[in-house]
Amino acid sequence: ASADVTRSFFVSMDVPGGLVPEPSNYSLSYVSAWHTLAPAFGSVTGYELLTLSGGHFDSRDYFCVIGDVQRPATVQPGGTSVTCWTPHWTRPAGLVQIELLVDGIAVHRDASGQFEFLA
Repeated sequence: ASADVTRSFFVSMDVPGGLVPEPSNYSLSYVSAWHTLAPAFGSVTGYELLTLSGGHFDSRDYFCVIGDVQRPATVQPGGTSVTCWTPHWTRPAGLVQIELLVDGIAVHRDASGQFEFLA
């Protein structure tokens, strides 16, 4: 499941041939999503600032899940990225999965979502 945000606004349509459908209410949902993770690797000592770039991040509480460790995330101005700090990694070095949660639901990801802890 993905978390979505609903916003209302007015849309006008120009249709080729001049056949405009009757006025109606339509709903468009923006879905928060991320597509870029930087950096892709860091030390097991932790405290690397991760940036997950994407869009439609709002003022809700976001959390990064790094392996099995959940860390608070901060939405950056403009809502196009969130940041979080990696933990001190006491497990073996290597690749871990990164997830972003909002309201306990995984935010859609268009990226590999992997971070590599280096010894």
